[in-house]
Amino acid sequence: MDAALGDIGHVYLHCGIHACSAVLTFEPVPATKTVCASANAYAASDDVVLTERSATAVRNADYGAEIVKRHA
Repeated sequence: MDAALGDIGHVYLHCGIHACSAVLTFEPVPATKTVCASANAYAASDDVVLTERSATAVRNADYGAEIVKRHA
């Protein structure tokens, strides 16, 4: 899964795992909060791997999302 800066106020995570190749949007949130509900639910999936690169991109964008690494 690769992270890329998209429109101002959003970070897009492109899923290379699922056939749908969905692009998910992380909403900007305070450092103590979790990501938006749709992205948070996706990140909770057991078959998702958020790479260090993804987490770094989110942190660098100052969204403060709590990223959970999981094994595919």
